[in-house]
Amino acid sequence: ILRRLRRICLDEYGSAPKFIISSATVANPREHARDLIGLAGDVGDWSGTKGDGDDAIDVITEDGAPRGAKTFLLWNPALKPGGGGVGTEAMTNTE
Repeated sequence: ILRRLRRICLDEYGSAPKFIISSATVANPREHARDLIGLAGDVGDWSGTKGDGDDAIDVITEDGAPRGAKTFLLWNPALKPGGGGVGTEAMTNTE
C-alpha cells in the first residue's frame, strides 16, 4: 500500500511523501523500511534522481526519553526443612 501511495503521489500530484516507520523489535530496521516503502538499496531516492539523499532512511537506535532509576531485586527464599513443596527433594540426604 505504501509503494502504491508513493507512486500515486508522484504521478498524480508531483509530491514526495515522507514516512515515519516504527518498530521496537525488528533486527534490521533500515532494510525493513526500504522493503515497506519500496526504496531500492543503491538508489538515492525513488523519483529517479540518484544520490540527492532526500529519501535517506535515518535509523534511530538510542532511546533518549527521560526515565527514573531502576532497581532490580532477585530473591531466592530459603526452603523449610520437611515443609514439602517444590525443591525439597534437593534437601534430602541420599546415602
